[in-house]
Amino acid sequence: MKFLLLALTCLLLSGCARETPPPMETIPPTTAVVETVPETMYAPEHPLSQQYGKDLKVYPLTTRKTRGAVALGENILIFSGQGSTTLTVLTGEELTVSAAKTLDFTLTPTDPSFRAWDDCIAFYDTPRQQYLVLSPELKILSRIQLTEPTVCTPILSEDRCTLYYCTPQAIKAWELSSGIHRTVAEMDYDQLSITALLLEDTVIQCRVQDGDQVHTLFLSAENGRQLSRLEGGPQILTEGSRYYASLPISALYLLLCGDTKGETQALFPEETPTDTFFLPALHAALTAALQSDDSVLLHYYELSQGTLAAELKLDSHQLPKQVCSGSGGTLWLLTYDPSTDQDLLYRWNPAASVFRPKESPSCLFPYPDSQPELLEDCYAYAAGLEERYGFPILLGENALSCQPWDYTFEAEPQPQILLQALKQLDDCLSAYPQSLLDQTAAHFSSVKIGLVRQITGSTATGSPDTATGVQYLDGTDAYVIITTGRYTAQALYHELFHVMETHILTDSTALDQWNALNPPDFTYTFGKGEPAAKESYLAPGTRCFIDTYSMTYPREDRARVWENALLPGNRDLFQSEPMQAKLTALCKGVREAYGLTKLEEAFLWEQYLSVPLAHTP
Repeated sequence: MKFLLLALTCLLLSGCARETPPPMETIPPTTAVVETVPETMYAPEHPLSQQYGKDLKVYPLTTRKTRGAVALGENILIFSGQGSTTLTVLTGEELTVSAAKTLDFTLTPTDPSFRAWDDCIAFYDTPRQQYLVLSPELKILSRIQLTEPTVCTPILSEDRCTLYYCTPQAIKAWELSSGIHRTVAEMDYDQLSITALLLEDTVIQCRVQDGDQVHTLFLSAENGRQLSRLEGGPQILTEGSRYYASLPISALYLLLCGDTKGETQALFPEETPTDTFFLPALHAALTAALQSDDSVLLHYYELSQGTLAAELKLDSHQLPKQVCSGSGGTLWLLTYDPSTDQDLLYRWNPAASVFRPKESPSCLFPYPDSQPELLEDCYAYAAGLEERYGFPILLGENALSCQPWDYTFEAEPQPQILLQALKQLDDCLSAYPQSLLDQTAAHFSSVKIGLVRQITGSTATGSPDTATGVQYLDGTDAYVIITTGRYTAQALYHELFHVMETHILTDSTALDQWNALNPPDFTYTFGKGEPAAKESYLAPGTRCFIDTYSMTYPREDRARVWENALLPGNRDLFQSEPMQAKLTALCKGVREAYGLTKLEEAFLWEQYLSVPLAHTP
């Protein structure tokens, strides 16, 4: 776990906030605020408003191409537009437009330069190389004109007295009260940018690129000393001495939180989330997960105890694009409704939610966690799955011992991650009739499923750099190896279909004319280049493939159709006639090959068929 200890070094440093220097000089505004007609966004007649009552308020936004939202006390600031950016301040219970301003460049709340306080906002005006400070009414209070060439967007400190920026050779700090430009650290990288200020501005987070490698560095804001280094791009937020981190590890985003004065803990939500939003001001987290009925389930976790405190169910795949916390424990959820082609803003108060569980087990666990009894639980769970489904489940060294020549596996050491992945395996395998699993295994000496943290290949062997799953044969034994994390279910469905296909092609004719289901001018690439007119094959109304990977080999095309047919929230992928034809062919092939044609049951993989295949007596 050395990488983790390095990653958290910067977060475990106790630091004191600097004394606040005198406020910087203000400049009279020269850009007028756009006059707006008062406009109310609140829609009490919206179905969700009717369903949840006072718990949830719905605001259909009139802004187009909405890119984000930020809470400003009782108000909310909306970012919208394409190319240019319109800032809109919405005020009051009904969200009335109180101010608006149009910028001639792109700005989002996730821009490293953007910062917000109760009394102002600040961001970098890239075309003019100016750092702007605006009032809540969007009037310009100050301009900071940079006179030195920069290679990234600068960031203003929390006390608004220091501006951090990068030149081609160094990271610098401009002390605005004295006018001194001091060098924080000299750097020598192909690309360098500041991405955040952490722990009350005592730590600078940087993104550096050295050749093809991208790293994240954490430096002392005082003297530039490197505190730690991470591969890739973690997402880290801080609030006082507390920290919240989403670390990309293989196919997993590890969710960590803690305090510089205490231990690090990992959050393992009850359901594997599609996305997670940390809410530092509330010391909470919100997870979003797609459900089998195409809804979105939101879970609100109070991180003081790690318990599930509230839940909310949204319709129509409305995964939040952004979540931010407002005053009084309110959450603002920015979503999109495809049925109306409109951005929606929800105001939700979890404390008054219709769902408040009386008792909920904690989802926080120490990290790293090496409790032997938890590892014993994992092996016991794996043994139970083998007994139930007939497939041996390989963990730890057992999974590493069977790696093929062209891939390298890394074992998953964290017990809670393994337990989470095993539960996903259980859920996935339970969707198949046991007779199907038995007949699949009968084609081989055995079918073994392995769980690992990471799968890596190399160009020298012709394998991709990374994979979420692989399937291969060793003699007459079939292996399905998948990574723990967000893609466990998806990878299992995909790789297991490759094993099933041996039986389908032998005992059914449904896939014999597969190529005829493709456009007449289409030819699979077989790993060489990309197909011509690939975008036309993915147009929603006439879609013929899931994605460009489906266009490489017929077997990968079929496996991509199969895995997406089993996953929730994919109905739109199967609306076109060509995709219905492919899904129907696969479903017929499975029923024929596995003797399921006379069953009245509609299987999970048939959920998106427009014409059911279930037998009618």
